[in-house]
Amino acid sequence: MLEGKAEENIDNLKPKMKTLDSIKDIPMEPYVIIMAKADGEFTKLHYRRNGETTTINRYGHWRTDFPALNELTQALDRTNVQEAEILVELYAVDASGYPLILPNFIHAIKGSDKSLLERVHIGVWDLVSVNGVPVTQDYEWKLDELKNWLRTAEGHRLERAYVLPHIIFPSRAEHDKSIRDFWNLWVKISGYEGVVVRTASDIYKIKPIRDVDAVIIALNKVDSTGHPTKRWVEEKVSSVRVALMDQKQTFIELGDCTIANPEIQSALWKLHDLKVSEDHERIYVKPLVIIQIQYTSAFEGSFCKRWKYHNQYVEAGSCAFFKLRNPRFMRFRSDKKVCPEDLRLEQIKDGE
Repeated sequence: MLEGKAEENIDNLKPKMKTLDSIKDIPMEPYVIIMAKADGEFTKLHYRRNGETTTINRYGHWRTDFPALNELTQALDRTNVQEAEILVELYAVDASGYPLILPNFIHAIKGSDKSLLERVHIGVWDLVSVNGVPVTQDYEWKLDELKNWLRTAEGHRLERAYVLPHIIFPSRAEHDKSIRDFWNLWVKISGYEGVVVRTASDIYKIKPIRDVDAVIIALNKVDSTGHPTKRWVEEKVSSVRVALMDQKQTFIELGDCTIANPEIQSALWKLHDLKVSEDHERIYVKPLVIIQIQYTSAFEGSFCKRWKYHNQYVEAGSCAFFKLRNPRFMRFRSDKKVCPEDLRLEQIKDGE
């Protein structure tokens, strides 16, 4: 894979989406398109028949020559298209094709293990221009055109580059069961992070919402790529490591939780006063502060560290547990105690 930096900014191409709490809230409009939403990197793909096909993200980082992109390029070379700009989501999947969370994509695309590039998929969801001309046809036409392009020579769907799963309803009221079936298949079973809903007037996103109470055990000094967090130099904490507790009062790492509110970021900086140890990635603090975390789903099978705490954290092996998708800070839980009852593992059951 080749990569580099460019001056191009694609933020203007990202749709402004409103948030709905449930599929029950989808507006009763005559025309609705529902598409599975992957947890990946918003990207513009630029195909050139006689040049280099590249992807560029919102930070101006361009990439070319990786398996999914090469597969897509070969498919478009079989069409009459000379040039096209396509909006896609780059994301990672596991060995069975199950969609993974954004940090897994970052690890696959940036890691030293180049075999992980095989796990990067391209989820196609919009067509911007063809042969230098903006596409003005309706969204259904775009999806049909893209699906026709992205096929093998035998007419089958490509393995790593394809239009994201979607369904089109002439009338939402007539298809409530089909909407539920779509949600169950692609979100609950297949692992996509939610859905995007397009009506004649608006675009919405819907994600499953769950919550869990966990205790903060560390302040993260680096992000998921290992680089110092941008807020750290401002004495703000943008991410914390949290844990639950089993019946033996052993802490089970749940993972990291993002803190978006600047005021909360500043407040958490004061946890330096509870510091018990430090390494190059994080500052470990006394397990006193419990927070409520909102997340969209949980993945089973991850091995999480176990810690004993007696004025210091002592690693006590690992155990199979869950990792959270899209964890976000909701509020402090001063009404909760650091005990197996309030931090029980059973808060997360079967990913729910």
